[in-house]
Amino acid sequence: MKKTASELYKTKSALQEKLQALQKAYQEQREPLLAERALLGEGVSDMAELIGYDEGGKIHKRVDWRLNLIIARHKKKYPKEKCIIAINCFRGFGKSTLYNRVRLIKKAIKKPYESNLLVSSKRDLAKAMLSPIKRILATNPRIRKYYPNTVGTLKWSADEILVAQAESMENPDNNYTIETFGVDSAIASKRYHEIIVDDIIGKQNIVNSKDLEMAAKTLPLLIPLLHPGGVLIILFMRWGKNDWYEENVLEKFKNSKHFHLIRITDVEVNEEGNPINKYGEVVGEDSPERIPVYPEKYPLSYLDNEREIMKDLYYAHYRQFPKKTENKVLDPEFLVEMDEEEYLMSIDNVRTGKIPRSELRLFVDNANTVSKQSNPWSISLWRYNGNNLDMLYFRKTKYSLDAVSTELALLAQKFNLSDIHGEKSGLIGNLQFYLRQKLNKLGLKHVNLVEESHEGTNKKVRILAMQPFLNIRAVRVPPKKYCFYPYEMKGEKVNQLKLLKEEMEMFPDDASNIPDDLIDSFGFVPRMFNIETEYFDTSVMNPKKTAKEEIDEEERLRREAWDPPETQTDYEDPDSGGEKVIEL
Repeated sequence: MKKTASELYKTKSALQEKLQALQKAYQEQREPLLAERALLGEGVSDMAELIGYDEGGKIHKRVDWRLNLIIARHKKKYPKEKCIIAINCFRGFGKSTLYNRVRLIKKAIKKPYESNLLVSSKRDLAKAMLSPIKRILATNPRIRKYYPNTVGTLKWSADEILVAQAESMENPDNNYTIETFGVDSAIASKRYHEIIVDDIIGKQNIVNSKDLEMAAKTLPLLIPLLHPGGVLIILFMRWGKNDWYEENVLEKFKNSKHFHLIRITDVEVNEEGNPINKYGEVVGEDSPERIPVYPEKYPLSYLDNEREIMKDLYYAHYRQFPKKTENKVLDPEFLVEMDEEEYLMSIDNVRTGKIPRSELRLFVDNANTVSKQSNPWSISLWRYNGNNLDMLYFRKTKYSLDAVSTELALLAQKFNLSDIHGEKSGLIGNLQFYLRQKLNKLGLKHVNLVEESHEGTNKKVRILAMQPFLNIRAVRVPPKKYCFYPYEMKGEKVNQLKLLKEEMEMFPDDASNIPDDLIDSFGFVPRMFNIETEYFDTSVMNPKKTAKEEIDEEERLRREAWDPPETQTDYEDPDSGGEKVIEL
């Protein structure tokens, strides 16, 4: 006898419920074993899964296996010798997540008495990398459940973490479990059991030669900081042959018997590292027959073309051609409007707490004056779920400081937020005074005011930090009908989406003249969510130049339709007094 549609539906629902119950029971039984296994060996995939990261696939376990093998063999054969391991992988692999963040968390839990150093291009960047480590150690529910001896015994400053268990150990050289260091800061005469180097030449594809020289000098100085038997791990991306890492890491250490390279490419390769096709035949670097290894996060074409795209942005658009149409690098057509049903569901989930607060950031870019604003404010609520950057709410307004403070406090109450982010110079000024009063009135004394900084000090650079996400259509905005808010006090409602697109169209005109109140938040987003992105920092200027000379030079560049030669690899940077900008 055939079953009716309703009976089939009931059977399907019952089976789904049974499957969900089995999955839940499996996870409950598996978690304690996973927590125990996460502390074994040198691998980090199990710890990443326990924390809640997606990274943990076959390709990551392969790196774990090689890392375990290298360190175990080295400690057995050369217990007093220092080991250098370079992990070279492509963008989107999760190197910073796994071998910076998760590895340091594992080290702090497993061996809190050992000292570790996190090194990056800038000390501020290293501090930013330390923030999620602190948060996970202190608040992650699984860490709290399975490693109670670590949770609640943490002490830290802005750039250090001390797991308090380490206080009882003899550690005269360094009291801290994890410490940060930037190439731009002085090296201390301390000793560390492990040093992790991540983005030592900054998050740039093209940097000033002085920065490269400083990083090249600093890297060898890190090795004497290791204890006997210590490990130096260098994380970097694959940018092809003859780049900075090729010269300063691979070539410099290749003859050392204590140097090991783990190279993961975004395409299948043979033993010599040459790309191959499905028949195992060697093909060219740009051949369409190459086999993608990890295509689900970023398309292969994006990985192939990204450096060329970003190079063109630097050489052409930063030099400000006379026609604004040629300056168009933030294309508003790249914004994706969310589906109305999805948008309303997201707003409801934010209000009810179904969307974790860790995925949300309320940001304000303020004019910092008490009177009616001549320069507009901007307020935006961002969500990052690991794939998309959603502007769930944004507006540009000329309200008074008092009114904007009220607006921010009401938004924090409406969406039950625990933090309000803002530019450092703004939050320590008048806004803090007014906003704190409004929050206290609403019973929101617990809300924190978090000071943020841009990716770079150059305005054009910091806004372009969002460019890679626009390229892959990952920046989404509400449907047009939900973007109308008053611009002036008691004024008519204005289409905020139109204002946002107008700002994108005009960028990058002269930085002092462009309206940037909405797109300025683009420069803060990567740091707020600790997202790895690529940007250029052209803020290193020649101090010997006068302001007039710089203005004259900019004027000359505006008049010239300057294009870089196609075959040249080193270009003269007009802002560095004859310095060369090196293409990596």
